[in-house]
Amino acid sequence: MKLRDYQQESVSALWGWFRANPTGAPLLVLPTGAGKSLVIAEIARAVAAKGKRVLIVAHRKELISQNFEKLASLMPFGSIGMYSAGLGKRDTDRAVIVAGIQSVYKKAKELGEVALVLIDEVHLVAPDGEGRYQTLIKELREINPSIRFCGLTATPYRLGSGVLTESGNLWTDIAHEVKIKRLISEGYLSPLVSKGSRHAADLTTVTVRGGEYVAEQMERAFNQLDIVEAAIEEIVRLGVGRKKWMIFASGVGHAQNIAAVLTRVGITNGVVIGDTPPLERAATLSAFKSGELQALIGCEVLTTGFDEPGIELVAVMRATKSTALWVQICGRGCRIAEGKKDCLILDYGGNAVRLGPIDTIELSYRKNPLDGETTVAVNTMPVKECPECRAILPLNAAGCDDCGTMFPNVFRINHEAEASTAPVISAEQPKHIVDVVGVKYERHKKPEKPLPTLRVDYALSMIEDYPVRKISEWVCLEHTNFAREKAAKWWLQRSATIMGQPPTTIDDALSRLNEIRNPRKIEVQKDGKWWRVLRVVEWSDGSAGGEEQRKKEEEDAFFEETGLNL
Repeated sequence: MKLRDYQQESVSALWGWFRANPTGAPLLVLPTGAGKSLVIAEIARAVAAKGKRVLIVAHRKELISQNFEKLASLMPFGSIGMYSAGLGKRDTDRAVIVAGIQSVYKKAKELGEVALVLIDEVHLVAPDGEGRYQTLIKELREINPSIRFCGLTATPYRLGSGVLTESGNLWTDIAHEVKIKRLISEGYLSPLVSKGSRHAADLTTVTVRGGEYVAEQMERAFNQLDIVEAAIEEIVRLGVGRKKWMIFASGVGHAQNIAAVLTRVGITNGVVIGDTPPLERAATLSAFKSGELQALIGCEVLTTGFDEPGIELVAVMRATKSTALWVQICGRGCRIAEGKKDCLILDYGGNAVRLGPIDTIELSYRKNPLDGETTVAVNTMPVKECPECRAILPLNAAGCDDCGTMFPNVFRINHEAEASTAPVISAEQPKHIVDVVGVKYERHKKPEKPLPTLRVDYALSMIEDYPVRKISEWVCLEHTNFAREKAAKWWLQRSATIMGQPPTTIDDALSRLNEIRNPRKIEVQKDGKWWRVLRVVEWSDGSAGGEEQRKKEEEDAFFEETGLNL
């Protein structure tokens, strides 16, 4: 099975990261619907082919089965096994084991020595020394101190608060991240659209505790009959022609009331909550997938690991302050399906305004000059709603371009207003593939910055509709954390020899320019005032980015340099 370009980029980035980092545990970040299972399967296949064992761990039966099926399509029969009490399998001696954390967290000795552990939906791993994952990790390290770990997730931040790569966590860096907007523009994910609403809960009486809305208070705000009935009337009206609907409720009672109103207006539906018995849960999900049920209502479940490409409407009848939860909820509508044009997101909790479009969420790193500690923050594009037409606008907008309303100097975001019209995907600038006619490398140091960078200037042929003749990028080889990993990946991608480590200083890089290839064609996109390089389309030696031969060379180089010792 051939991987898509972005999937192969993720696999290659992992080999490069392990080569550049003898210790540490990286993350691979791919959006919901991007095919993490295939990436996991390809990584496991490559390691097993070199005679080493791999353990793939997930928290739910659906993910375990999904990962097992993808592996079965890539590896010989009998080389993969499964350890899951819920699925009735307890294999321990295969080259690759796909396991449920509930079944194996105390079974490290039965599994024996493992070279690589891949953890799916890694945002669920506890940040401290507690929890089942941490128990398994500790015992596996006792058996093999050289064991390596890699986590995969759509959200590199926790469902509660904090990011996965904060100091003290198992996960040290992001080896590679695939952006959701790219996959939508390339046709691999479904566009997400939003519609305005006039029916939403009043959150002014709902308090926040531990960084999230208090569940009981939030349910009381949403679970009012007039609000439920008005919202369902709107969902039914806007959902005409959309075959499958998914609704996220704010509590069990709320979910039951939503189901009752849907039934009353003739919409077939089912409810899944945390306490739903396994057989009933399986039957409900099966009926929804087959089309027997038009609407599926979930409460505190189905935000991760549930895959149904045909979902064309997601109604978010709850509020959250969790960026990760918001992204996971919207991700339920991202998969593509035959006849599916897009997925409509109806946000009744003001989440789009509060947390921003899901493709603008970024991590920022800041180093404290006093103690050297690096902190990581989750950032997104600040937005607000026009109070007249409910258009989404930049936070500092002085007026609304849609309706002409002018704002006072202080614009108060109305969190108790009706459901958001804010887009869940930001507007995208067009991409251009341009010819590179020359490349210049030099040391660059701003007076106010402590570390220099490698400045790379690309002399270009004319970009259509924009008279730019040069685009620059800055490679942070002397930085730490994610900036350093991006720089190392940048160098390894260009390395003509594959072998060797990326330079650690700018002077070293300038002395080794003979080792790297220059691009002949690059893809660029305007980002605000500036242009940025998205990817290399063609190298100066005539090869295309991501070709099969280079994939094999990257794998061989990684295993040769590490001596098969992951």
